[in-house]
Amino acid sequence: FDHAPLLAQMGDWRRPVLTGAGLRGVLRSHAERVARTLATFQAWNSTQDREQRKQHFLSRCPACSPVESRKDAPLASCDTLLKGQIPSSEIVDDEHLCLACRLFGSTRRGSRLIVEDAPYVGEQPPKLKMLDFLAIDRFTGGGKDGAKFDALALWKPAFELRIYLENPEKWELGWLALVLRDLEEGWLSVGFGAAKGFGRVKLQNWHAIFGYLTPEDLRTIFGYLAPEDLPDGLDEPDTPGESGLFKTAELRGGTDEWRTAAEKWVKAFNGQVHQFERTKLLELNEDSYFGKVDKLYPVLKEGA
Repeated sequence: FDHAPLLAQMGDWRRPVLTGAGLRGVLRSHAERVARTLATFQAWNSTQDREQRKQHFLSRCPACSPVESRKDAPLASCDTLLKGQIPSSEIVDDEHLCLACRLFGSTRRGSRLIVEDAPYVGEQPPKLKMLDFLAIDRFTGGGKDGAKFDALALWKPAFELRIYLENPEKWELGWLALVLRDLEEGWLSVGFGAAKGFGRVKLQNWHAIFGYLTPEDLRTIFGYLAPEDLPDGLDEPDTPGESGLFKTAELRGGTDEWRTAAEKWVKAFNGQVHQFERTKLLELNEDSYFGKVDKLYPVLKEGA
């Protein structure tokens, strides 16, 4: 087959799996989109001058594109902008990284968010369907000769996903809360054929587990969050769970307790995006929105 599910050896069986690296990329891409949308809205409302709007965005864009390796390209990666300025062997401070690289990592710093491989947990045996495709000739609009391909697709699979974040800051939790909300509503796609409508995923039956050593740690959630951020559902349980050295408390996704906590974390994330400003070394040279839309649609007038 031209496209087939990735299989991993688990005991005596080979079973479908979603790789942690691939899933982290999907989560990062969507998180970047969320952050840049907020920054674009902020830049648009900052002034009526179009050039100043563009400069505002270039100096405050909170998320680069980690695959963009040209300095003059829109959303150039942090590593690309720092080349020749800071040796690649040196550890860079937070001020020289965008918010996305601080959380999800870059070539100069590992990811703080750990995403495990997601094993298949759906019905056994997995349902597979063979699909045939024919590439389209972009010139004629018809089928392209000799361009037939096929795919072996998992049909309505289910996977178990686990992610970890150690010593989180409030804005990091708020950012993840927004991504998890969209994942819960089915806005993200994974794997082959996303443009064709395949790979749409939906988060179900999920929960967040907070590890702590003492009740005081729990009340401040790792010492990073203010006591008033503690939702009612996160009081120390009478019989806390255990994970290694840590006691654990749990919040179920979609509950009022989760929403109470997430609302304050999201406000912290909005504040972090609002106050974020790139250093001179990290300032972008080009953007793909401000100034570009006007050229595509020249009928738009000032103030329209």
